Amino acid sequence: MPFSSLLFLFLFFPITMFLYAYVGDISRRNKVLIVSSIIFYFWAAPAYLPILFIMTLTAWAGANMISKSKNSVRMILCSVFVFIQILALFYFKFVNQTAGFDPYIGKYFVPIGLTFYVLRLVTYLIDVYRNDAEACSNFTDVLLFSSIFHLSIAAPIVCYKEIAPTLKRRTAVVPEIGKGINRFTIGIFKVSVLAFSCDQIVRVMFPEELKFFEKVPALGLWIGMIAFMIQMYLVCSAYSDMAIGMGKMIGFKYKENFDYPYMATSIHTFCNKWYISLADFIKDYIYLPIKGAKFNHIRKTAAYVLSAVFLVLFFGKNWNGIGFIVFYIIVLFVEKHVLDKKLNNLNSYVRHVYTLIIVCFGWMILRFTDVQYLFALIKGLFGLNGNGFIQSTYVQFSFKYVAIIIAAAIGCTPLLKQAYQWIQKNSKKYKILIYVRRFIEVAGPIILILLSVAALFSGDCTTLLYF
Repeated sequence: MPFSSLLFLFLFFPITMFLYAYVGDISRRNKVLIVSSIIFYFWAAPAYLPILFIMTLTAWAGANMISKSKNSVRMILCSVFVFIQILALFYFKFVNQTAGFDPYIGKYFVPIGLTFYVLRLVTYLIDVYRNDAEACSNFTDVLLFSSIFHLSIAAPIVCYKEIAPTLKRRTAVVPEIGKGINRFTIGIFKVSVLAFSCDQIVRVMFPEELKFFEKVPALGLWIGMIAFMIQMYLVCSAYSDMAIGMGKMIGFKYKENFDYPYMATSIHTFCNKWYISLADFIKDYIYLPIKGAKFNHIRKTAAYVLSAVFLVLFFGKNWNGIGFIVFYIIVLFVEKHVLDKKLNNLNSYVRHVYTLIIVCFGWMILRFTDVQYLFALIKGLFGLNGNGFIQSTYVQFSFKYVAIIIAAAIGCTPLLKQAYQWIQKNSKKYKILIYVRRFIEVAGPIILILLSVAALFSGDCTTLLYF
């Protein structure tokens, strides 16, 4: 039941919010969230629901054991219970498939949200070990943290110490609820209208059969790459927008996850702007603890290696997940040790184009699980498949989507956000802007949700999920 589905929008979420608003105190509201989250996971894949309970129960028991143990034992216990969580993630993402077992239970290769709730539980164990948070005596508090449906799909990675105070005490004020609704509607519009339109282009430019794929002209392949790059950002940022918006509606504050990464002028900057919560998790829970406070070459190398291994675990179920991470490691190394000064001497526009080209190729590694397609793409981009540079059929098709591609590209930039901030800043100076602002804040979400619903009736956006 992805957020971008009619069932979620018109049945599951409205009922959950209605019950949440009227059941009474925070304890009952938490129970509503737990029950609704269990239904959410059950709807997707009933057979995998026990995994959620087992992993949460393990972390809850482990944290309580850690909190009651002496210093000499705490680290051992923390390491063991964190290892159990990561082992489960590794098994379901890799062993469950490579060993030849049937990976399909319900609709998903792995239990829905497994990566995200395992990482949340890892932060819970480590935060308790570090004394950054207290262990929960009540199992349902940990279950709420691990299972909340807002954070199940391509969501920000939330650390326990950041959200612990609001698990038992939070309020949702009207302005924040309004901001949450606006943020949610922006997210649903991104994925259902903009990303889905990009997907239509990608499907035409990247046919499923290799014999047709090799006939796509070079210009078509370049357009397909650009459309897929835009689509990836829109989908991932949209689900983060929806998660953050739903959190605001009930008093939770989740991390911002994207900072317009396609505006970066280097791959290093791009990585810092893409999936910010993931970078923070790696830094705080993997890299810095292993590296240590004092310089040690061996520990630093181990920190880099384990961070890279974790990224493979996060992104990949196939060879291309590994290839995707290796590609970026190589690019980052070259950028830092070979191109650093040369890049700094270039014009910012040139550096921006360089970054987008690298990012485009990176997404292609993640897009194609078959190496033959990847090689055919590289050859085809330069017309080496005998495919030519341009064909009228593909040009005519592309013209149909020019407006939506421009809109989608603008959605990857801070232009609209900056325009709205300018309106806010100058609304006292120019009275007309007060009405423009009110229209944006009141009518804007309504228009976006209507357009989104119309798009959802015309196509299935659930196929756009990649994580």
